[in-house]
Amino acid sequence: DAYCSAPIPVIPVDGSCGGSLNTCAAGSFADVSDTSSAYRWQCGGQSGGWTASCSLPTPPDISGPSSIDFGIVAIGGTRTVSVTITNNGGLPADITFSPPGGASLSGGTMTFSPVFTTVDPVGGTQTIDVTYTAGPGSFSGPLSGSIMVSGANTLWIGVDGSVSAAPATELQVEQVGWGVISDPHDVNIGALNPNAVS
Repeated sequence: DAYCSAPIPVIPVDGSCGGSLNTCAAGSFADVSDTSSAYRWQCGGQSGGWTASCSLPTPPDISGPSSIDFGIVAIGGTRTVSVTITNNGGLPADITFSPPGGASLSGGTMTFSPVFTTVDPVGGTQTIDVTYTAGPGSFSGPLSGSIMVSGANTLWIGVDGSVSAAPATELQVEQVGWGVISDPHDVNIGALNPNAVS
């Protein structure tokens, strides 16, 4: 009798990413260094199969300035400061702005344009105009508290500045007929020498 044999063929298995973080539908899992915008891993092929590179985006991660300063705002006046928000995550960030409580605003109001917006992922930015209005019901005092920026994470932006009871003034200079000045060195704006004008 003859005994025959043949090698069993090896079937390559390609790696395949799973549907959730750090999982493989096929192949062997191997971790890979993550980035700021993506979680990464590999699913290694078997028996000569291909290795699959897998990734999932990281959640939104917003950042911005630690504080903004309105300076001195006179009663009856307004001041606008621009705030830039950056999204360092791998998914878009939907953000909403909320002002500090009324006790922190010396009787004034704070508005945002826009109030709600979306910041693109992976370093995307949006600029929001923050306007403080010191209306007739405002009173002298500091501005304080924090603006709340709500998204996947919450960002707090401190508020600095103050409200002044003194309205902004503008120097008014009356028109003066100077005539003919005989010697310009004789003219002193603080105390006009009448002998210098003819």
